[in-house]
Amino acid sequence: MEYTPSPYMDQSTTTSSTPASESDSEDEEMDTEGEYDDEECLKENRVKRGIMLRFQWQWDKKLVRKEDRDWGEITFLQGGAVLSLASVRPADTGKYTCHHNGREIFAVKVIVAEHPETPSLSCYKKSPSSKIRCEWRPQKPIIKRPSCYLLLSTSPFHTNTPKFNQIPCSYSSHCWCALDNNDDKLRVFHTAFLCVTSIVGNTTSSLKNFTPLDILKPDPPSNVSVQLEQGREMRVTWNLPMSWKQQDNYYRIIYELKYRPSVSSNDQVIGIKHRCSHTITDVLPGVEYLIQLRNREEYDGQWSEWTSPVYTRSWTEPQPVEPTETYDSNSLELGSGFPAAYYPDDPTTNPVDYLNSSHESPHVLWIVVVFAILSVILAVYILRNVLLKRPTDIHEFATTKPADVMPAEKARFEDIAKKLMKKCQHEGP
Repeated sequence: MEYTPSPYMDQSTTTSSTPASESDSEDEEMDTEGEYDDEECLKENRVKRGIMLRFQWQWDKKLVRKEDRDWGEITFLQGGAVLSLASVRPADTGKYTCHHNGREIFAVKVIVAEHPETPSLSCYKKSPSSKIRCEWRPQKPIIKRPSCYLLLSTSPFHTNTPKFNQIPCSYSSHCWCALDNNDDKLRVFHTAFLCVTSIVGNTTSSLKNFTPLDILKPDPPSNVSVQLEQGREMRVTWNLPMSWKQQDNYYRIIYELKYRPSVSSNDQVIGIKHRCSHTITDVLPGVEYLIQLRNREEYDGQWSEWTSPVYTRSWTEPQPVEPTETYDSNSLELGSGFPAAYYPDDPTTNPVDYLNSSHESPHVLWIVVVFAILSVILAVYILRNVLLKRPTDIHEFATTKPADVMPAEKARFEDIAKKLMKKCQHEGP
């Protein structure tokens, strides 16, 4: 693939005029040289102008150079005026521009794309009265958005020339089409195929045959919740799919409930009809469980996808709590400092009056007993000292010298002594 700066090339746009002739450039260069007296400045200016006169190529406003990117087999011909890409890849898609003398003179947009893959068409309904939706999701990235349309026929198979209607489709990240619902054709065979066109070619899907009720695939149940029951039971509840239309409630929906311990890989599946709750009766206590649901119409259509897992831990019997010491707030509110034994049942009684009543305090009794014992010990001690000291006093009294006795005492003493002597004489032997 070669690109040259020519206004006659396909897909090219000339964005500026062609460069001036070589003679004009030389005259300009000579005029410029006359303005410089310094030879070094003149040499530097020539180098700069030489660079400006070269051809330069840019890819999405980035300079095209071999050392900046793996361009594959890239070649610059005719002094850079021609860019040759021998092999291109989808990554080489972009806008290529040629610049000369600092101006853009040529631009071309290059799109590198592969032939579109063969589409795989799928069709479904989310509710009996909802629209039919057909879509195709590409497995490979697409550089250029393709155009899609659906060809649909409801003619009987025995018709020699079935009639196909072309239905336009939309494309965002995938191709999809929406078909209006027709209650009279819910069990009529439909034949459809998808056509995809792009800049590099066209392709079609294989034929798809279906009836609207056969492709009925509802969304999963909504609002799944689990309530723990005492013992080995868990109650699971849910609601209808959010996309299930109210006018379709006369259709009967069946469910499948799947559950297992989260550490196990063995699922248990229970079928449920015409109700939105179920009680699981064989759970292990204190074990975490994983619960999921799906649904479908009872007689037609396909199973929905499973709901997102709901994790819950089964009921565990609470352990008995040992009693702890508690304080009587009523006794603490009085704040008198008296023990609890001094507070009567009647809250209006004064604790001091109650203490002065016939109720004796253990502390008072102990004080009385100790005081009595101490009194007895003191009395014995005093009596013992008196008895032991009396002979000493008499001896001291007898040995007292007369000169030491006062006259009055001396006279009294002599009088007593005389009386004793007379008594001894009269009572002699």
